[in-house]
Amino acid sequence: GQADVFTALNLGGIIKNTLTVDGNLADNGFDGSTLFIHGDNKDTVKLEGAWQEGRSYTDATSGFEYSVYTNSADDQPIIQSELSVIMG
Repeated sequence: GQADVFTALNLGGIIKNTLTVDGNLADNGFDGSTLFIHGDNKDTVKLEGAWQEGRSYTDATSGFEYSVYTNSADDQPIIQSELSVIMG
């Protein structure tokens, strides 16, 4: 089978940024089924389709908190907790 490729995206910066994921990650141009999304409280991630929020954890190295989301394709966007997340 195909090995997962870990990919990261940083939305942080001076301006507000919004990332919309409609469907699975591959259909949105991302490699693999895991995507780390970093940013700040000005940024938003819109997960369109059937997503569920799973576990949350704190990264031991950075100290940042993340929430893991999943869909029926077993995609896992792992989103820094400071970002706003809209599902639907």
